[in-house]
Amino acid sequence: MSEEPNIPAEELDERLRTISGLLEDTAEYYRASGQRVEITDPVARLYIRALWSYPPEVISHAFNAHLQDTEAGQFFPKIADLKRHLSGTRTDRGTLAWSKVIGAIRRRGPWPSVGFDDPVIHTVIDEMGGWPAVCAWTNDELPFRERDFLRRYSAWMRVPDPPHPPYLKGITQSQNEKGGGGRPGMFYIGDERRAREIARGRRGRHRQRIGTDSKNNAEGEASAEDGRSAGEDARAEKGGKDAATPKEGGERGAEIVLKQ
Repeated sequence: MSEEPNIPAEELDERLRTISGLLEDTAEYYRASGQRVEITDPVARLYIRALWSYPPEVISHAFNAHLQDTEAGQFFPKIADLKRHLSGTRTDRGTLAWSKVIGAIRRRGPWPSVGFDDPVIHTVIDEMGGWPAVCAWTNDELPFRERDFLRRYSAWMRVPDPPHPPYLKGITQSQNEKGGGGRPGMFYIGDERRAREIARGRRGRHRQRIGTDSKNNAEGEASAEDGRSAGEDARAEKGGKDAATPKEGGERGAEIVLKQ
């Protein structure tokens, strides 16, 4: 890869396995229809280099969308075909955004703060109650919540430069701010470089949640900027509400960055 991906090794491995598996499964599908498709190592590396920054569920969505494309889907997907589905129409983008949110809920839960690579996600989740509230949704609620999310996302996409929080504050940061604790690390979801820029205030205009103390908000933005840890256990278990309770207090440690 042209750049060393700065995400946890086990998650990088999952993404690489996802891309490799999708390439081979998709190639087999087109071979069954009589086409000659060969995935050599150099070709596979090109696809991996282009797609590794996306979460596995988003990559899968792009491949599935190509297979259902009545024109381009007649042939094995080129990288440009997949990228087109990764950007997509307003509906496609809303669906991709929803898949990122669900993936982050399941992988991270409500405790750590998270920053997505799409500021519209921040806007919508902020409107829907914030990150911990979203993580508390039950499985029975998800169909309704998905429709509500997509409706809001589609509406905000029509607004140039929508106001948004720079990132979404988790329970740990909120508790630390109330108790005078240190600044926890955070996870970046999706394209890490873009998510960083959004968290640092370099993309779009930010807004503060109603009722949020301005001092705490400023401290939260600084936390997203420097990624420092208060020594908390940043490993959140899957399942949102079942996430492990973080350690309390602790001295400010070396700079760390936790990414999706």
